[in-house]
Amino acid sequence: MARADDYSLEQWRELGLKSAYSAELLSHRLKISRRQLERTLQKRLALSPQAWLNELRLVEAAKLLKIHRLVKWVAVELGFKQVSHFSLKFKLFYGLSPSRYLAWCDREAIGPDLQSNQNCYPKKHISPGKL
Repeated sequence: MARADDYSLEQWRELGLKSAYSAELLSHRLKISRRQLERTLQKRLALSPQAWLNELRLVEAAKLLKIHRLVKWVAVELGFKQVSHFSLKFKLFYGLSPSRYLAWCDREAIGPDLQSNQNCYPKKHISPGKL
């Protein structure tokens, strides 16, 4: 098994997905202590493991929303117990509720010339980082 420092960004993302966005499960999967996981991610990203996993989950949420277009399905698929909690976290991260995010994506697909509401845009979010 490779050291935690040796994993690529894609390998980290895959492990995050397989660990159901849980820092505890991620540390078990990597066969390192929770504290060692904290040190590794703090050094590389200046984030706690759970903060990084939460961001990763919300980035995945945006991708799934564009594909499936069902807020409730995405919330359940990503392990949120309440759709309202998912919507709150999504809005805090992107600056838009999931349904407004979908509307914004639809307008972007049509083109900026045809947009009726120029104020509907997601705030710049922090990407899950480069490991």
